[in-house]
Amino acid sequence: MTEDFIGKNGRLEEEFVAATDAKLHMVAFEKMEIRAAREKPYLMEGLEKLKTIMGKEDFDRYINSAENINISGNSMLILVPEEKKRTILLGRWQADIKNAFGIENLRIVGGARSGLDAY
Repeated sequence: MTEDFIGKNGRLEEEFVAATDAKLHMVAFEKMEIRAAREKPYLMEGLEKLKTIMGKEDFDRYINSAENINISGNSMLILVPEEKKRTILLGRWQADIKNAFGIENLRIVGGARSGLDAY
């Protein structure tokens, strides 16, 4: 029966169990701006332009929550934690992101929250 797999409330009732690995450790999440200043200073000029365009509140909500941003040549990849944020970034700020960073190709991947809600 379907209830065996889905449960009575329509949700999967499986528990996600990750294998423990002594080499892995957790660190507190830092805003993209803070990580970029330390690890990817070449992003800072574009991030500042984008913050001016978007406004601090939207920038914090959609860009500072990004898990990673990479640029290669004229292409950019942004990894965001939720598909909803991906959709909003592409719908409202795609052209602004391209202009702020001087890129031609933009790809935003959503649902990356440790792979638990991806696709």
